[in-house]
Amino acid sequence: METTKLLGTKIRQFRKLRGITQEQLAEASDSTGSYIGKLERGEVNVQIKTLEK
Repeated sequence: METTKLLGTKIRQFRKLRGITQEQLAEASDSTGSYIGKLERGEVNVQIKTLEK
């Protein structure tokens, strides 16, 4: 599996384990819900700063 897709899958799993929505994760990471969706689908590369948040 491609690295970006694998990372996106892991982000989705952790988000769901915490019981939060994409919008809630976006707010916590100073991004947008659409960006989180793209991350989870492996359509964009995540920045290290975003992962830290």
